[in-house]
Amino acid sequence: DELDRALDEGVDMVAVTLLEACFEATRRLTRHVRERSRAPIAVGGAMPTLAPLHVAAHMDCADLIVRGPGETLLPRLARLVHDGIVEAQMGEILELPGVIWFAGDELLACRPGNVADPDPDLTPMDFSLLGPEHISGGLSLETSRGCTNPCLFCTTPGRDAHRGRSASVVAEHIAAYERRIDE
Repeated sequence: DELDRALDEGVDMVAVTLLEACFEATRRLTRHVRERSRAPIAVGGAMPTLAPLHVAAHMDCADLIVRGPGETLLPRLARLVHDGIVEAQMGEILELPGVIWFAGDELLACRPGNVADPDPDLTPMDFSLLGPEHISGGLSLETSRGCTNPCLFCTTPGRDAHRGRSASVVAEHIAAYERRIDE
């Protein structure tokens, strides 16, 4: 009901994280969103990063397939689609690493092999977005990406490529969170 209310009120873009185990449920979700909204639907996460063409072929309601971390890419993409994807923005969208865009009947692979790899310390966290309903249960703060283990069976993007925020940046984020709680 909350999703339907938000879609009815109007949204500029819908972004969905896709894991392989949730493919069918995510496809049903994107179809539901498409029935209620003409907002562009961007699908990102582990599965699009590992199998972007498979996702592009089978995620029929997606307008954009996004590979790699979304922290810096998603805000840029959201700004570009804010007023609707138009041909004038094509050059800017084509410059975004790891994006596949369905432009009408065309599929544009926007540097799909070049995946963004932002420095974790430079990725901002905006605690002003948190309301009382978000902070009553405490803080769960992701401070790293990837894994230190080189398991051969693993399909996680970034395996054996652990990257984390520095201790000083984690301390800054915790202090910002504490200030938000005080507000």
